[in-house]
Amino acid sequence: MIYKNGKILDEKPDLNDNFIYEVLRCEDEVYLFFEDHMKRLYGNLEKANKTELFDRIKEIMSDFKPERNVESVMIMVDGEDVFMEDMIIREVTDFERKHGVEIGLYEFERLNPDRKIYRKEFKKEVQEIMDKKDLFELLLFKGDEVLEGSRSNFYYIRDGKIFEPTKKKTLPGVVKKNFYKMCKEILSLEVEERELSLDELKTIDGALLSGTGMDVVPIKSINGRELSGKDYELSIELAQKFREFIDEYKKEFKEKEIL
Repeated sequence: MIYKNGKILDEKPDLNDNFIYEVLRCEDEVYLFFEDHMKRLYGNLEKANKTELFDRIKEIMSDFKPERNVESVMIMVDGEDVFMEDMIIREVTDFERKHGVEIGLYEFERLNPDRKIYRKEFKKEVQEIMDKKDLFELLLFKGDEVLEGSRSNFYYIRDGKIFEPTKKKTLPGVVKKNFYKMCKEILSLEVEERELSLDELKTIDGALLSGTGMDVVPIKSINGRELSGKDYELSIELAQKFREFIDEYKKEFKEKEIL
């Protein structure tokens, strides 16, 4: 179902391109990392001079409690209107969590990576490529520089150390923030910032993706080349640890009763 300013619509509206949006994923009647998602949404609205919509969104969200038993909710702001859509997401399978996902490459760079903006044609083209090649995700690059996933943040592992390509050109992900937190506070690991070239990408043997619809998943192959070894095994372990981190968050969320 889709709603406009809190009222159900009979059909999906044709929204303008480049609208501001945020996706909330629900598990066990809990919106994962709810506070961080709303903070990012409000930050993007503030950059677009739409702070007058804050109260309206808060009021609408009071009717969209996670107990409604939906997989995810997409909040979209087009002009002065606030749209909410119940969504079914592509779940990560148990096999993919244990062994990793297959990804490809796609040349593209976000012009304003600090803002979460919906790009219709980009999303459509990326999805068509993934469907055709049976891929979980496409890794973006520009020239010789590896950036991020089309809908995710990307990390690579070398000799047991975790790296992320330059942050200035990548989306400040909500799951990324919590992955950093888990690594530092629970595992005593630092995620370092280090640029990655396409040539070096061919030599790494451990990598991960993070995003709202997937949380953290290991990568099994990049552009057809399979990963293996200790760094690959570490990627699987980190993804499993993040699932435990999510379980703890869900317990705390229910105790706080945020909504």
